[in-house]
Amino acid sequence: MRTRYVAIGAVLMIGVGCGLVDGQPTFVPLPAPVGSGYGLAQGVSADGTKVAGTCCDCVGYSNQYATQWTVCNGTATGQALSDPYTEETFAEAISDDGSTVVGATAFPEGFYIPCRWINGTRQNLDTEPENGNWGHGQGVSADGSVAVGMNGMMYGSYGFIWQNHVLSPIEGTFRATDVSGDGGIVIGMGGVACNGFYWTPATGLMPIGTLPGGLTVDPWAISSDGTVIVGEASTAEFYSRPFLYRFATGEVQDLLAGTTDAGSAYGVSDRGDVVVGSMPGADGWPRATQWTTTTGMRDLNELYDDAIPEGWILREARDVSPDGRFIVGGGINPEGQDEAWMLILPDVCDAADLDADGDVDVGDYLLLEGCLGGPSGGTRSGCLTGDLDVDFDVDLEDFAALQRCAGGSSEAIHAR
Repeated sequence: MRTRYVAIGAVLMIGVGCGLVDGQPTFVPLPAPVGSGYGLAQGVSADGTKVAGTCCDCVGYSNQYATQWTVCNGTATGQALSDPYTEETFAEAISDDGSTVVGATAFPEGFYIPCRWINGTRQNLDTEPENGNWGHGQGVSADGSVAVGMNGMMYGSYGFIWQNHVLSPIEGTFRATDVSGDGGIVIGMGGVACNGFYWTPATGLMPIGTLPGGLTVDPWAISSDGTVIVGEASTAEFYSRPFLYRFATGEVQDLLAGTTDAGSAYGVSDRGDVVVGSMPGADGWPRATQWTTTTGMRDLNELYDDAIPEGWILREARDVSPDGRFIVGGGINPEGQDEAWMLILPDVCDAADLDADGDVDVGDYLLLEGCLGGPSGGTRSGCLTGDLDVDFDVDLEDFAALQRCAGGSSEAIHAR
């Protein structure tokens, strides 16, 4: 199975922020930094070096606490963003540049305040919360300057946008869940029909729409480039399905069309190329999923079984980087504990250097040409690395991927 990702002639190397790992899918456990126990990764930076989530020392009976991991050379180091034994905090998202984490902090009086951490230092976004307030930061722009979430009383909450150090309600909403990288498009739930929306200062609230015959859509994420939205939608038969909405078409797409399966989508790359989430497995328990335009919906546990250590079960994928290479979420480790994790996927342009000579050129094309087998022909012996889009054949889609990376014999791999 591992031969699927071995390069012809040499092992490729891909850059991962502060270090290098070999050019194969790489699994990185994200252990709780304090004690042992529950962990869930909720967000990842664009370069994959910073991850945010929430942990709990279940053995030492700590509070839940916001956590930030730094990933380098295929290993992770975690930092608690608050004292686990005196404060309760949650981390829900991280900016693309890795500088800002958003979430919530709890107070002894029983209320929650939306907050953000800038390079580890907390700032409360609501400076005058009411007793009984129920607030969470849930999304953040690429540079950390804009945050969105929900605030107010538990049964009278509103979606908010925080920018220029001012928290402002978004009229007619009860929750904002994410914001585009430039801070210009907010998504959430609200409106007259209490349904999914997107919002800009120019348009105000705009309905996303529903699946044919469905009642609701619950948007969870918008791509950093602001082109697509994903989340959970109901069908006419009342199944909960992962959906993808493209601004270019205005249509809500059922990512499990033609099946009776249920599921959710929690994260999406730019252009909607990669969607991550979860759906029930054969045993009824959640399984982390990845959807692409070429492969459809796949179980991450099966798709990357050669990279995932024995004994791990990936339960849910919560976020994916804008380029689709870094996926984070939560699962069960070999000791049976809930633990956060990260998957690092090879850059397609590194994989396209089939002859491992440092560029993508005619030599790589000739190798790929000898492997072309068509969408139903599978892959020929020795051609597994030519399957650049990982859809289990070598066809014109892989040739198109190689063309996008080609730069000539004297140019770097990533030249386009």
